[in-house]
Amino acid sequence: MIQVGTRKRLLIDAFIIAAIAVVAINIYLLTDLIGSTIAQKSEAFKMASSKWNQYKQIQDQTLDDLVKSAEELIAIARMGRRAEPEKTELTASSQENQGEGQKASGLPVLSGILQIAGAGERSRFIALMEGKRLYENDKIMNFTIKNITSKGVLLSQKGQTKFIPAPEVYFSLGGELTPNVAKSR
Repeated sequence: MIQVGTRKRLLIDAFIIAAIAVVAINIYLLTDLIGSTIAQKSEAFKMASSKWNQYKQIQDQTLDDLVKSAEELIAIARMGRRAEPEKTELTASSQENQGEGQKASGLPVLSGILQIAGAGERSRFIALMEGKRLYENDKIMNFTIKNITSKGVLLSQKGQTKFIPAPEVYFSLGGELTPNVAKSR
């Protein structure tokens, strides 16, 4: 043991007192840091975290909306293109006869008619002719489209009118029977 009053003992005691003082100062600073400033920061952090989550949800929703609208635009663009369907026994003869008859007479080929119905609006029709989406008063092959109905398209050229009947429907989302299916039943 080191005797009291010696130089060694004084140095050891001084180091112990300094260590206790350093620990006390650190405890004081730590309690000050943990006290009001951390509590205030945690509320601000909670609010910032909440705002960040809201921002991410808005961004995700916006991205989903953009993807959906892009898919809708692609689907509409595909409707405007003229697709060559595979010829089946059921459709081959009627489509060939109709297309040949229209080409021989110099009339544009009518691929189909789309009906668009909106809330509070009257129905509109769009004619799919020669691979294009056409509306009333549009021009195609020197003809002017005067009227589009579910029955067909009325064309006008130099004061004369021509009617192109709508092609037979082989599939309908309305669940209606198509002419050939109704005949076979």
